[in-house]
Amino acid sequence: AYIVREQMARGDGYAGMISHADKVSHHFRSPSGGGLGLDSSDGGFAAGLRVHKAINRRLTDAATKGGAHAVLSVTWTELSRMNGVNLATALHRIAKHCVDCGDMGASPSDVAKEVQSVPAFGALISALEQRARTAVQPQETDHYGSDDGPLPAQCASIVAWSLATLGIRNNPLLDVLALLAYPRLDEFKPFEVTNLLWAFAKLGTPCPDLYRSVSQRIKMRHKGEFKAQCLSLAVWSFATGRWRDEELFRSMAEELCSQASLLKPQEISNTLWAFGKQKINHRPLFHAFGSAASEGTALCRFKPQELANTLWAFASVGMSHPTLFAKAAATAARRSLNLSPGNIANILWAYSSVGCQDCPDLAPTLLDVAASSASQYKPRELASVARAAAQMCPHHLKFFDACAKSFQSRPQSFSLNHLAHLAEAFSVADKACSAPSWALPAILKEQQTQRSRYELQLPEFESGCNLHNFTGVSAISTDANSDGSDSGSDFDDCTEWPIANK
Repeated sequence: AYIVREQMARGDGYAGMISHADKVSHHFRSPSGGGLGLDSSDGGFAAGLRVHKAINRRLTDAATKGGAHAVLSVTWTELSRMNGVNLATALHRIAKHCVDCGDMGASPSDVAKEVQSVPAFGALISALEQRARTAVQPQETDHYGSDDGPLPAQCASIVAWSLATLGIRNNPLLDVLALLAYPRLDEFKPFEVTNLLWAFAKLGTPCPDLYRSVSQRIKMRHKGEFKAQCLSLAVWSFATGRWRDEELFRSMAEELCSQASLLKPQEISNTLWAFGKQKINHRPLFHAFGSAASEGTALCRFKPQELANTLWAFASVGMSHPTLFAKAAATAARRSLNLSPGNIANILWAYSSVGCQDCPDLAPTLLDVAASSASQYKPRELASVARAAAQMCPHHLKFFDACAKSFQSRPQSFSLNHLAHLAEAFSVADKACSAPSWALPAILKEQQTQRSRYELQLPEFESGCNLHNFTGVSAISTDANSDGSDSGSDFDDCTEWPIANK
């Protein structure tokens, strides 16, 4: 009862570096030395419970007053007497402190490195793994009823969330956490289930047994048992973890349709992204979420990546929402200078895919921005924008000139796929007299050079290729409950999804 469970799926933040002004120099004592002065050997459960409650109070007080380093100081002092709940509390408080510091603009990578460099942190992780392994072993008696308890199953969610928040992929620990949790998910609260799933998806840790068990747990839910935010987190996590279960997704969609207005922009975007990623066209869901996103001034609260992902999701399942696309076009044009290359690529692809004719100013505006920074675009982004430009604005001289020069400066960085896309786009631009005369021959020459180099037997490029069968690039999702910043990862090429065993 002395652990207060918190809904901790606050996101992908890290704590920043603790400033020198705030940092306290801690001289960590050996786990065998010092402590609370409470003797847990005087017999029985009650004495052990008092010890662990006291340790937990010290951990939470340390987190409030001194942050992660103070928690690590208490951990180092009391490690030999901490039970599984104490260990989970310590790691959670460290991770929560990191989230709070990250919200204040601190560097995620710096704080992750600093926390992990402290000897007490490594000892904490080792102790957690040991307690978790003890918990999954069959016990003949309740030997751990007093002060030496193993890790409770529900704490697997807390520990996994903390690891993901800190960006620590410790596979041995994650494996045993999954083994501890998935047979007992019926004992978990809904947010504990989705936090656990989020952690494994965020860290990219494959665990079919866990995904299968969570899938079954959510299918067996009562209506209203999982809040809309939990269902949104679940669909994002399944899609990120590449676990496909269409029956489950449609079940969650039915429940989410009536709750779109309860979700934040990031949750709307992530939910639609997940359905788009899995190519599940649930029309009522897309209509409800599109209406929620376009209501009033809602789009003004969407970050650039959230806006791009929302539009990309509609196009990925072959759907449009006229009101949303009209309002989003105005929003994107107004905020064009704040859009990343990936945002522009996905927005243009979405509009070219759905054939939106009511936004004549969008493509020229975004292509002006793309032209001014074409050298900063990745090959895939540049090829994608070129394809969309050929469809929507083939006479844009400035963009095609900048695109050609960007290609000319790094031709070997373009794959055969990218070259094929560029060739099709510049074929159209050639006919529109909007591309340098040397560009298409140079692209075709590089294409042939690469084919010869890899001895690939590919069909020759034909100038009459149909741009309408272009499927675009896969959007980068906003990490669920994160700050919405670009993850920095490249686009995801994977189109193969594991099928959940029913």
